[in-house]
Amino acid sequence: MYATQADASGKRNWIEEFQARADRAFGYGNLIGHHTNLSLAGILQRLER
Repeated sequence: MYATQADASGKRNWIEEFQARADRAFGYGNLIGHHTNLSLAGILQRLER
């Protein structure tokens, strides 16, 4: 289900996760999923600042 691994404490980097999901969606030809996941990663990046 997840595209990335959690760290030793079980935490996940959600920016990397959504970027990986976007890459996977693009690979499957799912352009809507690609755009959605990139948008979510962008929102998280702005919140992280």
